[in-house]
Amino acid sequence: MASLTKAEEQQVWNHFPMIDEKMIDYATNEALKGSKYIFVSSGKMKKGYCTHCHASFYVEEAVKQNASATCPKCDSKCTYKKDWLGRKYLTDSAYFLWFEKSLVNPKAIVASWVYCSRNYSGAYKDVKTVCKRMALYTFELGKSEMYEVYTWHNDKLEKRGSIYNYNTSSLLVKVSIQSLIDAIPGTPFEYSGWEKYSHYTLLKYLALFSEMPNIEILSKNGFKNVVEAKIHGNSLHRTINWKAFKLHDFFKISKQDYLMMKRTDATGIHVMHAPDFAIGLWMWQQARKEKSKMSYEKIVKGCNTFNVHAYFSQFKKIKRYCTIHRIFNYAQKQFELSSKHYMLPSQVLVTWSDYINDCMKLELNLDDEVILYPKNLKKAHEKTIKLIKIKNDEIANLKIQKRYEALKHFVFESNGLIIRPPETFKEIVDEGKKLKHCVGTYADRYSKGECTLLFVRKKDAPSVPFYTVELRGSEVAQVRGRNNKPSTKDVQAFIDTFKKQKLTKKARKAV
Repeated sequence: MASLTKAEEQQVWNHFPMIDEKMIDYATNEALKGSKYIFVSSGKMKKGYCTHCHASFYVEEAVKQNASATCPKCDSKCTYKKDWLGRKYLTDSAYFLWFEKSLVNPKAIVASWVYCSRNYSGAYKDVKTVCKRMALYTFELGKSEMYEVYTWHNDKLEKRGSIYNYNTSSLLVKVSIQSLIDAIPGTPFEYSGWEKYSHYTLLKYLALFSEMPNIEILSKNGFKNVVEAKIHGNSLHRTINWKAFKLHDFFKISKQDYLMMKRTDATGIHVMHAPDFAIGLWMWQQARKEKSKMSYEKIVKGCNTFNVHAYFSQFKKIKRYCTIHRIFNYAQKQFELSSKHYMLPSQVLVTWSDYINDCMKLELNLDDEVILYPKNLKKAHEKTIKLIKIKNDEIANLKIQKRYEALKHFVFESNGLIIRPPETFKEIVDEGKKLKHCVGTYADRYSKGECTLLFVRKKDAPSVPFYTVELRGSEVAQVRGRNNKPSTKDVQAFIDTFKKQKLTKKARKAV
């Protein structure tokens, strides 16, 4: 967002014609189509007035406030209003998108989000439709810009960084397609394929076309959803060459391969969902890089069998180490081998991806085919899970041993009780199990130094959990025994002595 000087603002406004009768008429009859009332006077001879055709007539039927009515003069669908009732807040408003040819550049088109309203709070026979441009757009080859009107009370503009719909709060927002049809002839946008896009993407499509007019080739050949994916910033996995001017070049494949792809997907089903199409295209491109003889049909079949669209990240991880053809073959064999374990073929990809992750953590050589393609993937993965746990326990224990060295100054003995830091990961977990409280869940945090734990033991049973202490800074946060019970008088007396000996300023200075 950027403010403009008065001169810059004027340059923008110079593109836009004055609000004319065409715009007013569209606002009245389309955007505010439902803003039609028959105001009825009181008394036996009730007189009605239609705000649409401005005709007056007698109303014979009983009138109910806000009831539907039909004007006998213009046949418009209206709403009854009793003219003696208050209408202080009776104002109808709407937004619509309006297109015009630029007054500055005949090869450019401009658009406006227009706010329109009709205010019936005063004299209802003299209501006028009021229009104000609230957002401005300019489209010309090589450049598109958006400006927003700063306030209702003036025409001060602020430039926006990107094109977006000014008002999408209502599904009833109107777009004057006829105004675009009138404005677009003689401009490069005339044959851009804009007709295929809804008003939610129309402005962004025109902006994208301004930048890369070659996209009309995609739009006109059934790849509208691919363009929309680009518009909305959806990932297409770098499968599209946006600078191309031929369909097969857009898709980074040969003309022959494109025709094969088109024959396989003759109904355009895969194109309907751009992310799925992009994944299939990525697979096709990769297969060609591998010089694979797989057909596009087999690739699509493999994608569907293993639901690659839903598990693409896992597939890409596996793809770093082997070809697409081998992935499908190996995964199919593993699915058949462990069909009781895998409910769906896609679960093989998940298991294989997790197994590869484990191998990387264990620093196993994935260039070794024996490791990359184990005879039984399920069993191999179970083995790496155990090895990872052992490795993680070793790492956690090393951290806890370092913490023990840092906290061993807290070791203290008095009246038959001992307090000390934990020495292993397992010891913390066992503490929680045996005392039936949650300290076991603190083990990882403790190893990382995010909390401080101490164990209270009886001197004659130093390995048997008795009480657990948590410190926060130099304060004892909690003392918990079996089933989270608080400390007994004897234990509390021991804790109080420990605090004086180890947690006071004098004690900490001594350390």
